[in-house]
Amino acid sequence: MFAPIVSLIRRVLGVQRFTHIRAKVIEIHSNIIIHASGWMGLNHQQQIELLHIARENGRKLGFLI
Repeated sequence: MFAPIVSLIRRVLGVQRFTHIRAKVIEIHSNIIIHASGWMGLNHQQQIELLHIARENGRKLGFLI
């Protein structure tokens, strides 16, 4: 779904810069998931499961090309 947009951004920014920015966005998103799930009272294993779901959804949507 988003793969064409992500590919265009990667071409414009260059692979190295794109990879760096993507890693930071993934880190921020993971921290949000961990903090929100901790606030909801989920244990560590449940937090890890949410991170796996987020990664799989990112692949399906084309963010992790």
